[in-house]
Amino acid sequence: FNTKCSSRLASIVGPQQTKALLTLQATVPGVLFNYYGNEIGMTDHPTQPVPFKYRTPMQWNSDGTGFSKNRPWIERNPNYKIINVEVRILLFTGKLHVY
Repeated sequence: FNTKCSSRLASIVGPQQTKALLTLQATVPGVLFNYYGNEIGMTDHPTQPVPFKYRTPMQWNSDGTGFSKNRPWIERNPNYKIINVEVRILLFTGKLHVY
């Protein structure tokens, strides 16, 4: 549904519709392609300019980067503390469990 050059799915249709669209995408013929972050409901960065607002680092945990101690090359989305893989697994919510 999107690429590195367009808004993230959750920013376009909202978090509730994202799961439905990802499920629909998985049922149509063809190769399933999912841009990173859609499975946890990542949104565009609110203050970064285009195209950097679409290219924020994957939000692995509430620390932001997860497995790396290095500073990200671009500012993280401010919502990384609540929208991340660790929280989605613990709460068993979100689009991550569709896959």
